[in-house]
Amino acid sequence: MGIYRLMLAYLVLISHLGISFHGYNPGILAVISFLLLSGFVMTALIEKYYASTSAILPFYGDRFVRLAPQFYLYSILTLIAARYLGLRHQWMQSAPTGISAFLQFLVFPLNFYRHFPEMLLPQAWSLGLEAFFYAVFPFILI
Repeated sequence: MGIYRLMLAYLVLISHLGISFHGYNPGILAVISFLLLSGFVMTALIEKYYASTSAILPFYGDRFVRLAPQFYLYSILTLIAARYLGLRHQWMQSAPTGISAFLQFLVFPLNFYRHFPEMLLPQAWSLGLEAFFYAVFPFILI
């Protein structure tokens, strides 16, 4: 599975470089494949360690600890760079307002990236999608 994930990562990289194959974006296939793999892994994880409704909160805690530190570190660094140093990536039209930054820090709204023209981490839209999945999936599976 490691080689497959590496190939998917390369497809995402190729996509971000603007390369397509016969007009098709390889990153779309890669992201869908990553989501399918995530569903498979999360099913195994929940069935093994979090198989009851009383274990849902620890599941959320585990997901938070795995994803949040890096997300918040890079979001805060990007916010500081945009607001105080004037450094912005090409997708950021202006430094985020307080409300926009706050909403992005909630993670869930990141899936609606089109509503954030000053998105701190454009690639984090997938974390918003993942957060929705994590919020609902344990209830579906259990």
